[in-house]
Parts: sequence; structure tokens; C-alpha cells
Amino acid sequence: MNMDYSEGLHYKEREGLFFHILDTKDGSPTCFTSESENGSAESMHSSQGAFAETDYIYGHAIDLCLSKELPNYKFMNLGIGIGYNELSIVCYCLKHNIQSTQVQIESYEYFPELSNALVNFYLEKPHPFLGPVHKKILELYASHFSLEIKAIKNYICELLDAKRWNIHGAISTASIPTDCFNCILFDAYSSNTSPDLWTPEFLTALFAKSESPCFVSTYAATGDLKRALKANGFSLQKRDGFAFKRESTLAVRA
Repeated sequence: MNMDYSEGLHYKEREGLFFHILDTKDGSPTCFTSESENGSAESMHSSQGAFAETDYIYGHAIDLCLSKELPNYKFMNLGIGIGYNELSIVCYCLKHNIQSTQVQIESYEYFPELSNALVNFYLEKPHPFLGPVHKKILELYASHFSLEIKAIKNYICELLDAKRWNIHGAISTASIPTDCFNCILFDAYSSNTSPDLWTPEFLTALFAKSESPCFVSTYAATGDLKRALKANGFSLQKRDGFAFKRESTLAVRA
């Protein structure tokens, strides 16, 4: 399927779930979901660049984490979407020569259709609509990191085969894992769309699941978020937001 994302495309996945794809300013695609063909909703990324935003907000934290000499690296990603953050983890691991046996990724996604489509793409069973999107994103990462596409795919398949990349559904205070993490990528939709994930109770419980060291990164900079991080022993590093956002959050627990 030859796709032009510039004016947007949509696809009916099932009754009440449409996928919409748009090109962002740096040429990378973003996505949003809606209940109808013409519905509008919060996009997963900035219109100024899905890839650029991901690398600025989340790639930086991943890179910092992997620069520490640890026997193993445990990552949590809240919001799989179309797979940017997971690809970031894998490509930075390859950049740092981290073996797949040293890596654990726990990913959370509200829509199983999105996570299933992503995993199936790497199992050579691409989704009829999202498959070309995943392919374009993979090519962007391979080019940016000067990596072979085959090497990236092989690394991801190693993680899947060894159950070192695990996919979960929607997360809540009751379902926060017992594991602790070295890097938490908090990429949930905003409090307008996902209010349960922005409460002080949830945030405090989530950030309690942190190793030392641990890096937390998110596009947001709310008061509740900062207080929850400080309550769990994190220091906040002042950081500009991406594009039009005034501030983002990077927190470190040493």
C-alpha cells in the first residue's frame, strides 16, 4: 500500500475504533484513535515532529540510562501507540552495544489492537493499515542510528522470544507491576484523555517502582507529577519542552 500521510488517512479497525495517521513536520507519522471516521482526538505526538519529539523527550533518558554500567536494564513504557519508544530503546541499546539478554521492557497500551499490530509487524505479519506506518518508522530509526534494519528486527525478535519484551493492557494503580525499573517512559495521553493516570495516588505508586539509578522522562510537567517524583527520591532536572511546550520533565534517582 503506497501511503501519503500529508492529508491524513483513516482505517476502521472495528466498530467504534478508527485509526488515523498524519504526517508531522519532520516527515514522521503520528496517530490518533477515534470512535468514528470523522472523529477527532488527542494526537500521540507533536505536529512538529513525532520522531524528533520522541528522541528529545524519551531518547535522551534512554541514552542516559544506558550510559550507566549496569548488569541489566529494566524499562517501562506507558503508551505503545505506534511503537516509537520501543524502537528508541532497541536502537540505543544497539548503539551502546547492550546485549538483548541484559534488557527487559514492560510496555502498556490501552488498545490491544495497537500493540498486536506492532508485535505482528516484527513477526512478519504486518497490519493492512498500520504495517506501512511501522515500516516507515523503522526505516527512520535505521537511517538516524546508521543501523541495518535486519539488526533492529533481530534484536526485537530476540526480546520477544525470550519474553524480555512483555506487552500489557491498560495500567492502573491496582495493576502496577511489582518489578522496579531503571527507566520509566511516561508517555500516557494527557489528563484530559487519561485522568486516572495523572492522579497523585497513581503517580506516587508508579514512581515507587524505581531502581537506583532510575530515569523518568515525560513530555508533561504538572505539579502532581513533580511532587510524586520528589516523594520517591527523584531530583528534577530543568528541561525545556519540545516545540511549543514550555517545559518537560526529566527526573533522576541516583
